[in-house]
Amino acid sequence: MEFPSSSSSSSIFSPRPTDDTVFYAIYPDSPTSTSTATLQSLHLQIVETVSPFTEDYIWQHEPFSLSLSAPPNPSCPCPSSSHLPHLHGRLRFGDNLDDEWFAVFLLFRISLRFPSLSLRLWDSDGDFLLIEAAFHLPRWLNPDTARNRVILRAGNLHIVPRDRLPDPSLLDSLAFVANSGRESLASDAVQRAVKKRIDDYPERARRNMHRVRVRVPVSVAPVLKHEPRFVSLAVEGFYDRDVDTMKFAARMERFLERGKGEELVCVSVKMSRAMYAQLVQQRFHGPEVLPEDAGSWGEGGVCGGGVGDEDSVWV
Repeated sequence: MEFPSSSSSSSIFSPRPTDDTVFYAIYPDSPTSTSTATLQSLHLQIVETVSPFTEDYIWQHEPFSLSLSAPPNPSCPCPSSSHLPHLHGRLRFGDNLDDEWFAVFLLFRISLRFPSLSLRLWDSDGDFLLIEAAFHLPRWLNPDTARNRVILRAGNLHIVPRDRLPDPSLLDSLAFVANSGRESLASDAVQRAVKKRIDDYPERARRNMHRVRVRVPVSVAPVLKHEPRFVSLAVEGFYDRDVDTMKFAARMERFLERGKGEELVCVSVKMSRAMYAQLVQQRFHGPEVLPEDAGSWGEGGVCGGGVGDEDSVWV
């Protein structure tokens, strides 16, 4: 597969992906003869497989998802896959590396649940799973020779051997891994090094969630109750704010229709620990339109008293 380095002058992506995005693709056996209906059915089965792990998880930027890609209108960003019907997705994890490794865990679970599928995953560094096992790789394997060789199948990492396929296409490698049995199976040391990074998931994903009591306008409270994942958009908007966005947001016309007379309420909000860390390191003084008792970010105000192990913050 394509394995661009961070200093490469050319890339398989257009435009070049950000450094905080992981990409993945899922191929059925005999991909050239796979129908759209088959992909749709597979997509539903995979969603049912991963949903128990993701339904209560708050992603940093965007949720784990899959899309269909099939000729003549492929949607996958990787040119080597454009002619093959398959499922693919991308996940921007931002400052939360736990999101990336949780996605890796989900892909391993998918490959275990559907052993006749072959999967690829990569980021801007290329086959990043190989980085985890760098000390255990065969000497001939490097970013230049790894193209189209690294496949995840039946819960194990496969590396197509160079002596069998000197310069494989993606289709060549998919067929080889599907039909060669254990010949392409990576060594036990490589398997252990990679799986060590995900062996505490999904429990680690649950530990990554954090509850915070937040003071918000009364109109915002039901939104966060019914769509708790919206908190990631709010945190991103606040953390990445600049002068121009603050000028627009200062009026708060949608949330403070009554201005300083708007009622504020305390709600319990779930977010990742990375999101909470992003918020508590900020010093923020709200616009004048905020109610007088709203306080300012960083004052350590108490929202309704102690709530177990939850933190209390003003916004």
